[in-house]
Amino acid sequence: MDNWIISQLNSTEDYPNPQYAFNSTVNWIRALRMQSESITDESLSEFYNKRMSINGNAEYTNKSIASIYSSLTYLRSLSSLSGHNDKSLNSINAHLAIVAWYYCIYNSCKAMIACFNSSYQENHTSTAKAFHELSKQGLLMHPFGFRICDLTKCSVKSAISEYSESYNGKTLASDYYPTSVESALNCTLSYLKGTADYLTWQTEERLKKDRGYENFRTKEAQQARDQSLAKKKVNFLHQAFRYRGKANYRDCIYLIANAEDQRLEDFIADLEYVAHKFFAMSAFYVSKKVDNEIWTEFINSFEMDVTNYFFTEKGQK
Repeated sequence: MDNWIISQLNSTEDYPNPQYAFNSTVNWIRALRMQSESITDESLSEFYNKRMSINGNAEYTNKSIASIYSSLTYLRSLSSLSGHNDKSLNSINAHLAIVAWYYCIYNSCKAMIACFNSSYQENHTSTAKAFHELSKQGLLMHPFGFRICDLTKCSVKSAISEYSESYNGKTLASDYYPTSVESALNCTLSYLKGTADYLTWQTEERLKKDRGYENFRTKEAQQARDQSLAKKKVNFLHQAFRYRGKANYRDCIYLIANAEDQRLEDFIADLEYVAHKFFAMSAFYVSKKVDNEIWTEFINSFEMDVTNYFFTEKGQK
């Protein structure tokens, strides 16, 4: 059945290349995992002690805790998928794991934003916008703090070059699989640029439809495009949203199409690892901003031991 579906869909001219989508999916998460290994309980404490007042009393305490709890439920679901012994189910469970991964990230972001500026975001777009301001203040640990504040061509190139002198700003080959911290950085930056390129393409297609441009060779068309791109941004949550979209809509077939790929064996575990590191970072930030007594009661309210989720150096595979 799976082989027939794959063959049928591949016969459609406009259907996405399943190998290209799969490569970028597994490579980015592996790159994030390799870089996020530097996030430990000690590094979290050192990082945030230098950047924020400790034990504040955020106005949106309850909203922040509610978002952290939502993030935790998705992380626990992801953990259950990762712990499944039957590796043959990885290709079937992978898209569910990606969705759980995204909502763990998304709700963690909402929790941090509530503590950052006492606001509660109601949708993905407003959350990503608010999250960008938090990122600009340097409140996200590596590798989650990469961002581009202006999507014009020169700004994208400049931003990525600042993050790595060895990266030439070009998108890497889709099958580029990171094997070291340096190659993981280049892979991460390639995905950052890829997201910027994708949003640029969306902007150009919209302008072609709205204004009738055939291309962007004229000065008028270029100015219109650059004015729109100058208002657009990319941060980690933008990338995560794009990542979830691939798995949640018609592109999800790429996971089944590559069921025999060895990289899929560790993929869900990589998702869990990265989600846990992001969650731990967010929970640490929130714990230092909300009322200390309320946070302690929140932790103690669980009927089961969840400390493995709130600390980076426990329960990791």
